[in-house]
Amino acid sequence: MGVPFEALLPGVIIMGLMGITGAGMSTIRAMQNGGKRGRHSVDQWDRVSDPTTFIMAGADADLWVV
Repeated sequence: MGVPFEALLPGVIIMGLMGITGAGMSTIRAMQNGGKRGRHSVDQWDRVSDPTTFIMAGADADLWVV
């Protein structure tokens, strides 16, 4: 006997809403960053070695604290 679709419907709705929320948050973050995706795992070496990247990306001033 199969599983009725009514039993799976809440899970599908929750997963769909989580996906929509994630896509929306990603879009908002990109819009706040001038249309570019955010950088992850930026450490001290990245900040010192290529400071022009942060100027072009419009990063906050607290990234320049050494």
